[in-house]
Amino acid sequence: MVNKEYYQIHEARYKYNLSKTEKFRKGKVLDVGCYPGHLSEAFEKQGWEVWGICSPFEKMKSKRVKAVNVEREEWPFEKESMDLIVMTEIIEHLTDDSKKYLGEAFKVLKKGGRILITTPNVTRWQNVINLILGKNIYFPLKQLEEEIYYRHNREFTMRELEEILKKSGFVIEEKDYFIGYPPFRERNKRDGLGIKIVKWINYLLSLATPKRKDNLFIVGVKK
Repeated sequence: MVNKEYYQIHEARYKYNLSKTEKFRKGKVLDVGCYPGHLSEAFEKQGWEVWGICSPFEKMKSKRVKAVNVEREEWPFEKESMDLIVMTEIIEHLTDDSKKYLGEAFKVLKKGGRILITTPNVTRWQNVINLILGKNIYFPLKQLEEEIYYRHNREFTMRELEEILKKSGFVIEEKDYFIGYPPFRERNKRDGLGIKIVKWINYLLSLATPKRKDNLFIVGVKK
């Protein structure tokens, strides 16, 4: 498997998303931010015709995958050609007005098609605890020297996700909070005892208060 460690980190998130797409009527899916290809492979097994957009910094060798800056460039797909667009852990890395990339998504989506988005929950317990401890919830200062798309530039609340989708013409079909990074997931690098305890406390708090879970899930429909 390509990038096994990355898969291990994101396995729970992958499985959650696949449990949602399994119930959709299959057709053409556009996996936006498809690198390293784990979800795309799983979509194919579900019966989807898979197309993808990868970052210009993380190119993939496939005729069905286009390297595109989703904020600055037109998406190279025909209008109303996709049944489902998936953007998982993408929008927190973007910097421009959401109407630009969601407008492109709306354009290439068929009527009755869906857009599925997951992104970190800015109100998750990890962030709340860091603020209480006087820590910044955003990227470390050293990342100011790096390419902007490698960091989280803006995290969202559920209400904000609903707002940006509605402003771009979508009707909200489903929304949820979920745990994408449980403490018991398999890792190549093992955590020390102190970190394990903190992660389990965070996990149990999240189970008790669903709106503080680490990830947001939302589906919009093009009517």
